Amino acid sequence: MFMCWRCRAVPVPDVCTRCGTEAECRFQGTDRATCLACYAAARMDTCTRCGSRGECKFAATDKAICLPCDRRPEPCSLCARLTVPRARDADGAPICWACVPQNIERCINCALPKRVNARTTVGPLCLSCSTNSPLMHRDCKRCGTRARLHLRKWCSRCYADDKLYRLLPDELIAARPALARLRERCLAADARRTLRAFRRNTTTAKLALALSRTDTLSHELLDSLGSLDEVAPVRSLLVENELLPPRDEHLVRFERWCAETAAGITNAAHRRAFERFARWRPLRQLHEQDRPVTPGQTSGRRDELRQVLSLLAWLTDRSESITQLDQARLDLWLSTGTTRRVRTAAFLRWAARNQLCPRLRVPPQRKSTLTPTGSSVEERWELLERLLHERAIDPRTRLAGVLVLLYGTRVVQLRRLRVTDITGEAGRVAIRLGADPLDLHGAIGELAVEARGHREAPRLLSDAGEDDWLFPGQYHGTSISTDALTDRLNAVGVRVRAARTGAVVSLVQELPAPVVARLTGLSTATSWAQAVAVSDGRYAARTGLFDDGGP
Repeated sequence: MFMCWRCRAVPVPDVCTRCGTEAECRFQGTDRATCLACYAAARMDTCTRCGSRGECKFAATDKAICLPCDRRPEPCSLCARLTVPRARDADGAPICWACVPQNIERCINCALPKRVNARTTVGPLCLSCSTNSPLMHRDCKRCGTRARLHLRKWCSRCYADDKLYRLLPDELIAARPALARLRERCLAADARRTLRAFRRNTTTAKLALALSRTDTLSHELLDSLGSLDEVAPVRSLLVENELLPPRDEHLVRFERWCAETAAGITNAAHRRAFERFARWRPLRQLHEQDRPVTPGQTSGRRDELRQVLSLLAWLTDRSESITQLDQARLDLWLSTGTTRRVRTAAFLRWAARNQLCPRLRVPPQRKSTLTPTGSSVEERWELLERLLHERAIDPRTRLAGVLVLLYGTRVVQLRRLRVTDITGEAGRVAIRLGADPLDLHGAIGELAVEARGHREAPRLLSDAGEDDWLFPGQYHGTSISTDALTDRLNAVGVRVRAARTGAVVSLVQELPAPVVARLTGLSTATSWAQAVAVSDGRYAARTGLFDDGGP
């Protein structure tokens, strides 16, 4: 008799076939209905191993064993390793999993001798082949679909729907009608993605807890349920379905980091100086901008504040205050660390204006020298040919690789691209990387149009469509991170640093630097042109091309 999850969860009285009383029963509605008392009594026996009386496996037989003894580690009789026995030999000696005789046969699918995981009417299957083999498919007991079943009963669609109805039952929808749209979207999503989301037990538990609370859904409620990383997928799902207002998460994370970092400073005067500077410069700059905060912005400001923290900690270790800082002490601190310590210049200027220390001089940060070496033209053309014609790769990843190989586009530029930056249709397509639009012809233009049409973004319980970012991120309203996009390009063979360098060197040799800058948004085009010219001059000097007064 089939029962849905709601009916199974509701206790239904039945007449026990053992004691005849009417009570909540196991196997209710069948000829084996047993009340809970009789069911527990039937499992009581004396353990044949330890002699104690309690709930046993194989009760009422000569193999009765209590649960602690059944799971007790024992030394394997073959390898002497202490572990829970997997099997026993004819004399009852324990045998571990590794020493159990392997059932090795030739798999009918891959034709390799492997351990048998499943047997079919045709022959044995190994573990990897039995996972997706049609021979393992059965008819779903609910919808009749022939597929690999979960719990030997339901197909993926029915199993996912059961979990969704348990997470968002009708009673909750009646109490909060706004959740009806969320449930409909989840029911229409890919069942495999839904089931993968439910395997993240912590995340789905946070979502269920947030929905079960009688409080109004708010960002403060989610903050009370766990850390920002734990509730980030839940927050993104609720914001995307308009159950929560949007919030600048990168700004919130940076504010919390500043507060937690300041709380760890033991010197009260240094802690006040750190807090005042953080509010005056980095936090004020981020609050005043009219666009969402990016991870790159917070990363640079964190590094600046870490250098300030390092200076204050150095002074504290010397039992000195920031008011005692002079040019000699500052030069000593700068000379004993990395060149990134010069990033404390803004803090020292602020401290001098607020009369916390005298006016001090910090040497300017040195710029790294451009080295015009990278992937060869042949390597880049080979990769370009592959990206333009290999349809199995996501079109957005293919477009990103093409832009890196041809125009030396930075990954930071790519992740900031929006759907509106690609204009036109097949035949005349343009993309805006710099001040002027860049025309894309032929297969590259068709690829850009195809990438613009792929709007799927991974979300909790379902896939979502993004209308803003060309490369949407994991959370609603955010673009993909620089590291994630770099990993995607590396996976298809595009080594970003070498490919960018080779592309930029080729461009500045063929076009004027101002033209390259306006079309590609490369602010260092002039510097690259000078670096290429210097490199060519050095090559000519080494080879003696101008020893006789000219070529």
